[in-house]
Amino acid sequence: MKLPLKRLLGIGAIAAIVIVIDQASKFTVRNALAIRETWTPIEALGDYFQIVHWKNTGVAFGLFPGVGWIMPFAGLVFLALIVLFYKPILNGSFSFAIAIGLQLGGAIGNLIDRLNPEIGYVVDFIWIWKYPVFNLADCAVVIGAGILLITLWKSDLAAVKKAQPSESGDAFNKNFNAASAADKTHE
Repeated sequence: MKLPLKRLLGIGAIAAIVIVIDQASKFTVRNALAIRETWTPIEALGDYFQIVHWKNTGVAFGLFPGVGWIMPFAGLVFLALIVLFYKPILNGSFSFAIAIGLQLGGAIGNLIDRLNPEIGYVVDFIWIWKYPVFNLADCAVVIGAGILLITLWKSDLAAVKKAQPSESGDAFNKNFNAASAADKTHE
């Protein structure tokens, strides 16, 4: 099997795992708790960690309530960007594929909630101390973004380290050209 096909299957598998776990957790919360009802699984941590059925009509982490209607469109833009950058994604590093799989799975998990007429909002349920209530799809998106940033930073750093100063001493141009070449490998 060629590397791009393996990479595509890996991205799809990661996204599918995120979606299944996310939807199963939200299904459990919807069926076990009324909206705004809380459950404290560990009494000693009750002031810092609770499960609460939260109706999120906003964007990630409950920000901007009432504008969640824009999220299906943002999800479509995200999918379009993945198609646009299809080749760089398939030719990128393994960690790049993991990042995209996590973000794709998280975006689709929350999109399913919004587009499901029986729900119509994103089910958030994890409350940690003073942080906004969130869900596992949000975690996947944030972790994926973090992995992506680290991967891109490390690839840029590696490109700069590869560049050697020219005999004329123009190290800046060498480093700039190396970084530009690294960007082109992601195309």
